Amino acid sequence: MGSFANLSGIINNFFQINKNDNGPALKNNSGIMEIRKGDDSGYEKLSVDSPTIFQNASNKEYTDKTNTPMIVTAQVDGNTTPTPTSVRHIIVNSNGTAANIGDVWWDDGTSAEKLTAVEGRTIAVTDALSGGTATFDADSIYQWDADGSIWVKIGDIGGLTGAERVIRYTIDNSATQDSTNDIPANNRITSCELEITTQYSGGSSIEIGSESTDGLIMGTGDNTPQSANTYKVPQDTAWEASDEKVRVKVAGAPAAGAGVVIVKYTNPNN
Repeated sequence: MGSFANLSGIINNFFQINKNDNGPALKNNSGIMEIRKGDDSGYEKLSVDSPTIFQNASNKEYTDKTNTPMIVTAQVDGNTTPTPTSVRHIIVNSNGTAANIGDVWWDDGTSAEKLTAVEGRTIAVTDALSGGTATFDADSIYQWDADGSIWVKIGDIGGLTGAERVIRYTIDNSATQDSTNDIPANNRITSCELEITTQYSGGSSIEIGSESTDGLIMGTGDNTPQSANTYKVPQDTAWEASDEKVRVKVAGAPAAGAGVVIVKYTNPNN
């Protein structure tokens, strides 16, 4: 194909790139530049790098990281890169020096990227986080104060009663496996689901409960770990009187086995 070394403009308002392969086109729509399909039947995608100045276009990855409400569900040592999960979320630093305690980690489901602390960053913490330099109350809003190098609680999250929330984590063949986060005291469990992704060895059994009560929300008779299937127990079960983690107990010392636990719970409206 030929090229136009000094192409500076076209008379028409529709300029298609690689017409033979029905490539995308640039279109002037009353002074607005549009990226269109080759046949002008709709819009086409445009990929750009992350912006560096205000005038730059922004891509979806950048806006997901910076403009998505920063819902925090976990904490990590400030000097340790967290292990990615299958759920997009923000992880807050709980340990570290004043230089990095305000950093947060963006977990996009496959990798974790550190977002350096900025003055006024706001996070919504859904579960109580403790054990580190910084501690956080459940269902609370915090803002980063760069001058004081501290997360300042600015309020409680309202309107959470009646909303259903989810704890989800993977399990293996270990005897006792707890969730990372707690279910708040006096909530109600609405369902417990166990998906067996790798069959467990014969003679093994699985029950799901709390740190205080084995099998509270799924007993050994509610699932068959030797069969790769999904087992669900709908319910209205009172949780413990204090914040506790979900606890899975695997009996029979199986040589193999893996699965996913999904627990839904709520603080119901009266």
